[in-house]
Amino acid sequence: MRILLSLVFISFIAGCTKTENEMTYIGGEVIHPLDSVVSISKDGELIKHIKIDSNNRFSDSINIEEEGIYTFHHVPEWQLIYLKPNDSLVFRVNMKAFDESLAFGGSSAAENNFLINMYLMNEKNDNLILKYYKVKPSDFSFKTDSIRQMRLSSLEDLNQHYDFSDYFNRIAKKSIVYEFYDMRERYAFLIQKYFKERKKDFSDDFFNYRDTIDFNDDELLNHFGYLRFLDNYLKNKSIEDCDENDVDCFKINSFKNVKKRLTIADELFTNDVIRNRFYKRFVKEEILFSKNENQLEDTKSLIKNCNLSDEIKKDLLASTKIQKNFLENRYLGDQKLVTSELDTITVSELIKNKPLAISSWSFHSPAYRNYQVNKVKNLQKKYPEIKFIGLNFDTESAELWKQRLKKFGIDKSKEYKLLLKPNAENREVRFIVNHINRMFLINKKGHITKSNIPFSSNKIESNLLELVNQ
Repeated sequence: MRILLSLVFISFIAGCTKTENEMTYIGGEVIHPLDSVVSISKDGELIKHIKIDSNNRFSDSINIEEEGIYTFHHVPEWQLIYLKPNDSLVFRVNMKAFDESLAFGGSSAAENNFLINMYLMNEKNDNLILKYYKVKPSDFSFKTDSIRQMRLSSLEDLNQHYDFSDYFNRIAKKSIVYEFYDMRERYAFLIQKYFKERKKDFSDDFFNYRDTIDFNDDELLNHFGYLRFLDNYLKNKSIEDCDENDVDCFKINSFKNVKKRLTIADELFTNDVIRNRFYKRFVKEEILFSKNENQLEDTKSLIKNCNLSDEIKKDLLASTKIQKNFLENRYLGDQKLVTSELDTITVSELIKNKPLAISSWSFHSPAYRNYQVNKVKNLQKKYPEIKFIGLNFDTESAELWKQRLKKFGIDKSKEYKLLLKPNAENREVRFIVNHINRMFLINKKGHITKSNIPFSSNKIESNLLELVNQ
């Protein structure tokens, strides 16, 4: 791996001109690519798309004014990377094992290899929590604090050898510390939700670290570990006062719980980027989890009272209008769709004594589309009693949609298009994208039984079984 990265690095640098030596160079190789580009962004803002050539290689230069944590993105995967001005970074990744295969070369290799190694170790912390959840909180604290200290010592040893910058040292230490604060939050959530009788075992000092937390750290706006900590902190705060008999209060994906977390976030975050990130996510979840018009009206009131810009509020309110069409139990039988022959057909005509599982998608997210195709094929084999179809949500013309079906080799006999007119001013149409890459279940009578099921959900199959048995 090191030899290969060295060769890639040498060939990469050799192709760079002297007139560009003030730029930061990015290059490498993607094995089994799922898209034609890789992307570099910072704090959610795109910096550059870099094309992948026919040999699965990519290389380009970008202008970076200050060192920082950036995001490398190859749909649907992403990972954080460290970059600095006049840097040279190359890496190799296999999309069949994205995080595990990432390896770095170049002038910032040590920093980036440290970050990915920490990330992989942190991913194993879930197993550690499950292994030690039965121990007392004091014992859990001792065990995790010991591991945290070992990682901080490892960072110090590397720093002695590589002389990391003050910025990187600070970010790396925060990464380690917040990961272990997050472990405490996840452990506490596990106990509070599933072992309520053990809540009394928590001493007053178990959560002492919360008094030292910066909930608005602008150096960690895009850091996965920090944001996950904030997310799990909000989850714990949302169930602290739950009545033990109120099951919905403990359901993180319930309308009631999301509403409570939104209220806590409203009081907690003052940093605009962090606040908007959680606001928009929670409000979007509130919209997608709305089961009836009363909940949808409640969500609209939340949006109007949130500390968000008028423009964002308009967008979110437009999304509630779209969700109204996807509420569970809504009759969808007379909804017209376009066939691959450019005829129109109603959902009722499609049913023909078989319930429907509709996969929503867009040509603008091809990697997700590829993932869905494979998953749906497997589900079709398991559930022949259900008719699986794809539904395209793009606003482009039906003629262009038909051409693209042919170009990408998609089975047109199972594909349909939603009737949408392209209109940049129509917010409702623009925000239909919130509903792509999801599954909608329609019973034989033409009613929606489940809506907006993400393809990552572990409940897809249980929902399909319910549909079969209706």
